[in-house]
Amino acid sequence: MRELENRKRSGVYNGKFKPQPHFFGYEGRCALPSNFDSQYCYSIGLNAALLMLYKCSGYMSCVKNLGDADPKNWVAAGCPLPSMMGIERRHGENKPVITKALVKLDEKMF
Repeated sequence: MRELENRKRSGVYNGKFKPQPHFFGYEGRCALPSNFDSQYCYSIGLNAALLMLYKCSGYMSCVKNLGDADPKNWVAAGCPLPSMMGIERRHGENKPVITKALVKLDEKMF
């Protein structure tokens, strides 16, 4: 704050400083990402950028063949959002929503 006050006095800064605090409770306690996490997130992001570049709207970025330890063998794809949707009753009206899917804790991929 002192630095901004000094800059205001000298006429270099005329903005308003409004800090917004954030609680890093979960983020601060989590483990560092694994190599898999890093490779997966990079792949999802790159694939999403390519879907946008090629004007494929209405798709969710997904990566298949994650069971293979080598990311070179993963397959990038776009999953059409309508294929994941169903109709549910919300507040007395039928609404299209993405159908919930639970993680199966006893499966190999988990």
